Amino acid sequence: MNESMNRIFSRNESTTDRILRGALGILLALAAFSFSGVVSTVLAVAAAVMMTTAIVGFCPVYRLLGITTSHLPDH
Repeated sequence: MNESMNRIFSRNESTTDRILRGALGILLALAAFSFSGVVSTVLAVAAAVMMTTAIVGFCPVYRLLGITTSHLPDH
């Protein structure tokens, strides 16, 4: 089961993609403090998603669409 999970959640983001997502996550988090209410919450959630995908190197939307920016061979 561990091997199948590794295949499902294998890295699909390049280093550049991860850096850009991290930077965007930081900007969205900072913007979240500039607003209040629903807008602030939406920005904070978007920031958390960007930061999480940047850290783990896996984007579920990429997987659904069959996209990869990673240069690693698919196992």
